[in-house]
Amino acid sequence: MGATLAAVLGELMRWLHISSVVVLIGGVFYARLAYIPEGPALSPRFRPVVWVTLVTLIGSGIYNFLSKSSYPPDYHIWFGIKMLFVLHIVAALLILTSARPGEAKNLRSMTGIIISGAIVIAISAWLRWISLHPALN
Repeated sequence: MGATLAAVLGELMRWLHISSVVVLIGGVFYARLAYIPEGPALSPRFRPVVWVTLVTLIGSGIYNFLSKSSYPPDYHIWFGIKMLFVLHIVAALLILTSARPGEAKNLRSMTGIIISGAIVIAISAWLRWISLHPALN
């Protein structure tokens, strides 16, 4: 693969990864703000979007992880912590997509997704910073 193609593919995958996170966490944040206890936790129109963004996140995340040439010290520790929060988000999304309308845990699940999503974004920013900071490599 040529250097230009690799650079374009890398940026495309990074953009796809970040855009998917924005859609997923932003959609749950909006659903949390617009939550009606008698209604479903997530709009039936948003449920397919959840699955598409999860598949996109997994695919682009694997590509981004495997395309790194080197990892700075402590990268894998923080990456493992990030993945634990990601697993929490996926589990809570599974609960939300299969939840019955009016269940009390719907609101708690959405709040947990938002908090875990903010933590994952913060850890991702830290991982990006330590990957690019020349003194740490």
